[in-house]
Order: sequence, then structure tokens, then C-alpha cells
Amino acid sequence: VTVGDNKALAFKPDSITADVGSSIEFAFYPPIHSVTRSSFDSPCAPLANGTEFWSGAITTTGDGTNAIVFTLTVNDTNPIW
Repeated sequence: VTVGDNKALAFKPDSITADVGSSIEFAFYPPIHSVTRSSFDSPCAPLANGTEFWSGAITTTGDGTNAIVFTLTVNDTNPIW
């Protein structure tokens, strides 16, 4: 999944269906972005109930050729926001 490609505040693709045990790789493009598990109502705030994940703020430079990658392992098939 690209994060911030072409300076867009977007994920591409913006939706994925994955099997349990699969890994999803998020490739970060400049300048600074993050990936977090949140709620639909608060999409930029990490959950605080122990089920959250957060890549941290990832700062990159250049054209994304050697993008920094955050890998998420799918633990169940419930939707993640």
C-alpha cells in the first residue's frame, strides 16, 4: 500500500481484503505520514484499548524509490480503520 504517493494524503489502494496471517506492507512517500489503527469517527487518533497499532511519524525524502516500509500482520478478518 502506498502512503502519500504524489504528495497525496491517501492510501493506494484505499481498501484491502486479506486473509488471516497475511502481511500488508505500507510504503511511505515524502514528506511525513503514519499508519494507525483508529475508529471510523476519529480516523487520525490511535485506539487506546490495547488493539492499536501505529507506525509512528515516518519522515522520508526523495522520490520514494527506497521507501520506508511498515508491515502489518493480519490477525483476523474484521474491518480495521
